[in-house]
Amino acid sequence: ILLLNRYIECAVTPRVMEPEVDPYSYLKREEFTSEKFKLEIRCLPRVFGFKDVQCLVSTCGVVAHKVKKVNDLFYVTFSSEEDRMIALDQLHNRNVKGRNIKVKKSKPMADPYLSHQKALQDSTPDGPPDCKRPKMSKEEMQQQLYASVTPMVHLEYEQQLVLKAEALKKSLVTFERELLKETPAAKEWIEKNKKQFGSGVCCNFLPVIPSPSLRGYRNKCEFSVGTDLEGNEKTVGFRLSSYKSGVLSVVEPDCAIVSSLMQRIVASFQTLIRASSYDQYNVVNHQGHWRGLTIRTGNNSANVMIIVHFSPQSLSPEQLAEEKSRICQSLQAQYPEISSLYWNNVKTINSCSSSAIDDLELVAGDSKIEEKVLSSKFRLSPTAFFQVNTKATELLYSLVCDWAGTCRDSTVMDVCCGTGTIGIMLARTVRRVIGIELCPQAINDAKENAHMNNLSNITYHCGKAEECLPMLAETLMNVKDVSAVVDPPRNGLHKIVIQSLRKCSFLTKLVYVSCNANNAVSNWVDLCRPKSKRFAGQPFTMVAAQPVDLFPHTNHCELVVLFERNVHDPTSENPVQNLDTVKDEQISTSAVDKTNAETAPLDIDTVAESTESSLTSSCSSK
Repeated sequence: ILLLNRYIECAVTPRVMEPEVDPYSYLKREEFTSEKFKLEIRCLPRVFGFKDVQCLVSTCGVVAHKVKKVNDLFYVTFSSEEDRMIALDQLHNRNVKGRNIKVKKSKPMADPYLSHQKALQDSTPDGPPDCKRPKMSKEEMQQQLYASVTPMVHLEYEQQLVLKAEALKKSLVTFERELLKETPAAKEWIEKNKKQFGSGVCCNFLPVIPSPSLRGYRNKCEFSVGTDLEGNEKTVGFRLSSYKSGVLSVVEPDCAIVSSLMQRIVASFQTLIRASSYDQYNVVNHQGHWRGLTIRTGNNSANVMIIVHFSPQSLSPEQLAEEKSRICQSLQAQYPEISSLYWNNVKTINSCSSSAIDDLELVAGDSKIEEKVLSSKFRLSPTAFFQVNTKATELLYSLVCDWAGTCRDSTVMDVCCGTGTIGIMLARTVRRVIGIELCPQAINDAKENAHMNNLSNITYHCGKAEECLPMLAETLMNVKDVSAVVDPPRNGLHKIVIQSLRKCSFLTKLVYVSCNANNAVSNWVDLCRPKSKRFAGQPFTMVAAQPVDLFPHTNHCELVVLFERNVHDPTSENPVQNLDTVKDEQISTSAVDKTNAETAPLDIDTVAESTESSLTSSCSSK
């Protein structure tokens, strides 16, 4: 009778229905979103890339806000309906390289997180969307964290290196396949090298150089602020999964790659914001304040940089100043290692980034921290790029120096040089280094770093590589032993840069440092493809590849690839039958054992000084 009464009581009790989840609710908010003004473009030539689409749109007198490619379709968003209609009217049925392209309006994309929530709601009509999500134990949560941040941590390190080598070899196999499409004559060269080196790929593939540090090796980490698995407490750490997968929970960064000092600072910051009356930032509705924490340490020098990321929303200046003072003073009191403390007022509405740099304010300490790599010192600003594993970076840069600068009379071009780290390392062993970088702030940092290391044989040029390289060619045409180093972003170099490098006939050697070998394949093919109208200049030949593990316990690995000219031209109609083996001393890893001996500053003769000065002023103005 009691059970029956309970059943009847439950049956007549009305359920509180959850409001229906709308994946397009973001379109109703007042914030700007270019998804409202989107076009779909199809039937474009196969070789078209993002830059090509942007240039095509610019011929209509409007600017593309975003360009996204899905299979063979391009989606372009604009800042207004007027711009979208202008592009639609002028581009539809336009003939582009013999093709009549088709353009039409495209529907906005659904919010991926809310789409996931709606799917859960539809599958559970009698309960809230989260009712089907299984509750994780602490052990399960830790395993999920490992799967997201350190997927290889359960493997022995030697096994990790084996898997990384196999993955990189697959990228080289893809390169071979794509190269054969462009030049079938390279087949004999590829097969002969495979037999010669016995590595199964077309060049001398050397064993992976392991990282000296396996735990706590990261010198920079960006931590998100969100809620724990129950959605109750503010938590600082890593997201368990991506926004698209429908998971917003954050867990504390108890994993192998984060140092104990960083973990302690994160725990202290978490305690401080839990005591705050302000909520964490909600990436779905863009409400709340606490967004993230960035920690950067000098692993070879005892100093720490902290950046607190905060969305002011409608807070008054007095409220903001009070909260800023409370957080910063407490962190400084607990951690005397903090030598640089920034507060970043984030105004960007972005569901993907918790640490976008918008309004950066130096609250206390120095504006930069110092790091040391072998015998070179570097001052790092908050936005400066620097490899995250300092000890392994020493091995990486030693290898690059060994391959790029074969003698003290060498001249090396550091293309996309950033803050000048590779060039400064090279300057101690070669006659001259020329750095090229688009970002003015990075160039200023590079000059400061060169001056701090007492180096006078480095010159920097601010501008696009494709504009600087042709002008530099005039001064380097008669210079012997000129090589180039490129360390591009994850997406690789733009085709225009590759074309400019090909045209530099004085280049005999190119060292390509890749952090994503799959994305670099197209660059490698363009360096080695036959001479044509689009790719003038003699092609390069891939000679050797050396992996360097900067990211233990993850799937990532750096790959340094050596290209040379006049060793063998794989695009020739009559491939050379006798291939010269790359000299052992040229591709050895002896650089790993180089000493940290200090080298006196070098003085060099200026080549075509007047032309150099005009180049500098020209690039700077551009």
